[in-house]
Amino acid sequence: MTTSSGSRLDAMLPRRDRTSLLGRSLDLALAGVSLLVAVFLAEGAVRWSTTRYRNAAETFTTADPFRLWRPMPNTVQYLEHADSSRPFPLITNNLGLRHPRDLALDRLEPSTRIGLFGDSYLAQLGLPSPYLFPLPLEYLLNASAARFEVLNFGVSSYGVDQSYRTYLATPLRDHLDVVVYFFCFNDINNIYETGLYDLAEDGSLVSLTADLVPWWLSLLSRLHLTYFVLERLGGFESLARWKERQERELVTAQQKRTSDDRDRSIFQGFHTEERENRELLHAVAVFNAVLTVWRNDVEARGGTFLVVLLPVQLNRIFHRYIRGEYEVVDLFEDLSRRFPAFQVEREVLLRSIPYLSEAGNYLVASLLYETFAALLGLTPGSPAWVEERLRVYYQAFADRPYAWLPKGTVGVEGADPAKVEALRERYLQLELRLEHGKR
Repeated sequence: MTTSSGSRLDAMLPRRDRTSLLGRSLDLALAGVSLLVAVFLAEGAVRWSTTRYRNAAETFTTADPFRLWRPMPNTVQYLEHADSSRPFPLITNNLGLRHPRDLALDRLEPSTRIGLFGDSYLAQLGLPSPYLFPLPLEYLLNASAARFEVLNFGVSSYGVDQSYRTYLATPLRDHLDVVVYFFCFNDINNIYETGLYDLAEDGSLVSLTADLVPWWLSLLSRLHLTYFVLERLGGFESLARWKERQERELVTAQQKRTSDDRDRSIFQGFHTEERENRELLHAVAVFNAVLTVWRNDVEARGGTFLVVLLPVQLNRIFHRYIRGEYEVVDLFEDLSRRFPAFQVEREVLLRSIPYLSEAGNYLVASLLYETFAALLGLTPGSPAWVEERLRVYYQAFADRPYAWLPKGTVGVEGADPAKVEALRERYLQLELRLEHGKR
C-alpha cells in the first residue's frame, strides 16, 4: 500500500513541528497576499491621482528575440496628449506601424516609399497620429508630384541597432525607395545597453543574440507605480530637469571642445576618462559599422540612404562621431535659421516632455519636404505654397477632440468638403473604422 508525500511528512515530523511549519507557510502566504493587495491599491491610487505616467507605462510592445521588443500589430490604446491631457487613440496597423492605413503586401499602391527609422522622436506617443511629421510630409510630396508613401517605423527607446534590425525584419524591406535613419545622441549609448552587435578583429560587424528583458522587469515597466517611484528617486525626469541637465552638459561640452580626448569625456554613462575614451571609441566604431552595413544593403536594393539629425543641440556635438559616406540633414541647423541660437528647442518641443510639439512637427515636415523634393528630383513649392497646403491638411482634423491648427488657420467649416473627406479617408482611415465599429 502506498502513502502520500503528505502522510510520509506527517510520520517524520512531530505534531508541534508540523503545526509550526504550517503556521510559517500560512504567514508567508498571508504576507504575499498582503503585499499584492498593497501594490494593487498603490497602483490604483497613482492611476486615480495622475495620468502623467500613462504614456510611459501603457506600452503596445511585446518581447522579440531579434529586436528585444517590437510594436504589436492591430492594437488600440487610448492615451493622453502630453501637454493638454486630451485623450486620443493610438492605433497600430497590421504591420505594427503608427500608420493610418493597413498595408496589404499583395495590394501595395504603386508609389515611391520612404521609410523613416528611429526612436521616440518618431514614435511620439504623446501626440495623435495626424500631427506626426511623416503624414503632413507625405501630403506635401503627393501635392507636388506623383504618389508617395511615407512610413513611420519609429519605436520608443530604439537605437541604431534595433532600427537596423527593424529594417531587416520588415516585409516592406524590398519596397523602400528611400531609407532615413533619425539620429539622436543617446543612440551611441544604446550600443552598450542592448549588446546586439560587436566588431570582429578585422573590424567587420558581428551580430549577437539578444538577451530578452526578464518577465518581471517587463511587468514592472507596465505599472504606473514604477514611474511614480522612479520620479521620487530622480530616475524619471520632468521636462524642467531634463532641460536643466541638457543645458549643463552642453556648456560642459563647449568648454571641452579644444581636444578630441577631452570632448569625448562628456559622453553620458562613462565615469572615468580612461574608460570613457576606450568604450566610447568602441561604441562609435560599432555604431558606424551598423550604419555602413545598413547603407550598403539599401543601396544594393536600388534605394537611397540618408541620416537626419533631430533638432536637439546635443546631436550637433555627437554628429562628429557619424563617419561614413552618408548624406546628413541637420534639422537643428535648418531650424536655427528661423529662430535665435539656443531657442530652437523652446519653439519645437512639448512643454511636458522633450519631444516635438505639433508646431515642431509642422516645421520639420516643411523642412524635410525641401530635402526630399531635392533628393527625388521634384520642383519644390515655394514657402507660401507649402504653408497654404499645410493649412488645408490641418483643417481636415479641426473638429477632432485633439485638434491643433497653425496660427491663422480657420476651422473645418472654412475648408473644401471634398478635400476634407479625401484627407480623412487617407489619414484617419483606421481611426474612423474604429469609431464605426469596424476594427
